[in-house]
Amino acid sequence: MDFSVSSKDATLANGQRAVITKVVGEVDVYTAPRLKDKLLQLEREGIHHIAVDLTEVGFIDSVGLGVLIGGLRRARAGGGTVVLAGPNPRIRRILDITGLSSAFTLAPDVDGALDALAKESSGLAQGPAQGGT
Repeated sequence: MDFSVSSKDATLANGQRAVITKVVGEVDVYTAPRLKDKLLQLEREGIHHIAVDLTEVGFIDSVGLGVLIGGLRRARAGGGTVVLAGPNPRIRRILDITGLSSAFTLAPDVDGALDALAKESSGLAQGPAQGGT
């Protein structure tokens, strides 16, 4: 499967700017640097509300998880966060086993992720959303 990372702008319900970063393929030691570059680019552009669409990710290794953790830390340092959208059961299990499902807000789809970003950016979130697939 080919790997790609793309982003598109979104406006949250509270009017703040966000970005949906769509990841397609396997996120591993070979492809994770491309995801990292995209997340660093967003940080340089001052974007700290990020929904990472994982609906088309079939596998993620420890390097890919590290990239997501780094993105989350940078987003939080800038007053935002990263929400993971649509992780399949396999990815969700990896997040659960590693304890990362409690570090990230997980949403069943991109719309849910944008809603979670809006709540979190407004200070209304009570903790990670339970969702996913």
